[in-house]
Amino acid sequence: MMNPIEDFSAFAKKLGGNIQKLGLKLRKYHFGGDEMSIEKHLEALKAKHEALDLEIEQEANRPLPDQVLISNLKKQKLKLKEEIEQITAAE
Repeated sequence: MMNPIEDFSAFAKKLGGNIQKLGLKLRKYHFGGDEMSIEKHLEALKAKHEALDLEIEQEANRPLPDQVLISNLKKQKLKLKEEIEQITAAE
């Protein structure tokens, strides 16, 4: 038996819809439509985004910064930014 997210993803694909936007609706359903839970999730994403920014800055200021690490941190930060934007746009 599939879990609810897999069921929803399969359903979304059949509809040809944007899975991220539909996924937000699923999260609202999962949390009982509790907007506060989504707000807390959004706050956590923003905090992680800021923490990554500080980590990038610290690594960049080291005498021999690890460019691969910096690149990976920037990719993580970008993914968080995109997720934040999707949640904000769907609200």
